[in-house]
Amino acid sequence: MWLSFGWLGLFGITFLSATLLPFSSEVVLLLFLSEGFDPLTALFVATLGNSLGGATNYYIGAWGSAKLQKRFGSENKRKAQWESYVQRYGTYTAWLAWAPFIGDFIMLLLGIVRANKYWSFTYMTLGKFLRYYVVIFVYENW
Repeated sequence: MWLSFGWLGLFGITFLSATLLPFSSEVVLLLFLSEGFDPLTALFVATLGNSLGGATNYYIGAWGSAKLQKRFGSENKRKAQWESYVQRYGTYTAWLAWAPFIGDFIMLLLGIVRANKYWSFTYMTLGKFLRYYVVIFVYENW
């Protein structure tokens, strides 16, 4: 189904898989490659879609944080724990935003504590780019 939409289909599935919806963007990427789509273009389209999905998680976290503060006040213990985690490990954790299961929540967490957007998005995008690069490299050289 996604193939019929071409590059827009790859962009859409990689975007959705970076949100909290359970999709496997790697499987779809491999499907596109097996159908003869250009690997370099696929690398950039998948990275862009998945990174924008990760940024969406960040902004959902930031929006949710404001709502929680209004409801529970600024003394929310859980938020204080997360802020401590980010202070300890920094925005470097965004490198792991590509990881299954935890990656979506890392960006959500970074948004909740309002971590530096520039570094969060930079590290996230580099991590996602490297993941897709490895998938394509293994596929092309297998």
